[in-house]
Amino acid sequence: MLLTDATLLILLQQQQWQTPQQQQQQQKQHQQQQQHQKQQQQQQHQQQQQQQHQQQQQQQQQQQQQQKAEEGALTIPHLN
Repeated sequence: MLLTDATLLILLQQQQWQTPQQQQQQQKQHQQQQQHQKQQQQQQHQQQQQQQHQQQQQQQQQQQQQQKAEEGALTIPHLN
């Protein structure tokens, strides 16, 4: 989030009017949000790794099929 100087000033002024208890609650909420974001990032990273792994497996299977097809084509003339 990008905050302009004007909104920052307003936020600072609002905080000065608040009691210490309210400020502590805000800080707690902020920490929880940060933790949640970190968890999401880790999950996304894991998903990406899994997808890459699946793609590699698919490519290997395709290569094997091509090799078999080529071998089959090579053996056909010998049968005639």
